[in-house]
Amino acid sequence: MSNSLETVLIEKSKQGDLNAFDELMRMHQNRVFGFAKRISGNYDEAAEITQEAFLRAFSSIRSFRNEAAFTSWMYRIVKNIFLDRKRFAEKNPTLSMDEHIVTTDGDYQREFQDESLQSPEAALMEAEKERIVRSLLMELPDHHRIPLVLFQMENKSYEEIAAIINLPLGTVKSRINRARLAFAEKLKDYPELLE
Repeated sequence: MSNSLETVLIEKSKQGDLNAFDELMRMHQNRVFGFAKRISGNYDEAAEITQEAFLRAFSSIRSFRNEAAFTSWMYRIVKNIFLDRKRFAEKNPTLSMDEHIVTTDGDYQREFQDESLQSPEAALMEAEKERIVRSLLMELPDHHRIPLVLFQMENKSYEEIAAIINLPLGTVKSRINRARLAFAEKLKDYPELLE
């Protein structure tokens, strides 16, 4: 994707061109969804956040000033929606359909068929490692997890992260460093993940 094409699409979107915004959405939807999934830890919630983020982006595209990358602007919207939803959920608790199912025979979690060519044992080990990493990541407080995900998984620079989460550069670096240390400390209990 060239920056000039993105710039043209943004300008057309600002003028109300739905096709241009639809193309912008197609160009960025996977990265936006990936970020939403990493910070929320839940596929369905990430899908809802992504949908809401693009709706908000379309309604406020005229306020986008091209000072930061479009993805950085979208990440900021996703972060804000995630935090808004989290605050709302804390004030209005509900029972999730994604929670473990507890029966007299044990505790079960919904599983989806793995389409990879791995052996069942290897796939199970990989899924377990991923589950543990996700779980450990979700144990970090939001103010550490969000910058860490942006840096490690979304490959954003410190400057971009500072713009996305609206904090000074030094604070961003400090939070990422603390998040790394906290995550490394948690990993010590799982030596199999370090193999």
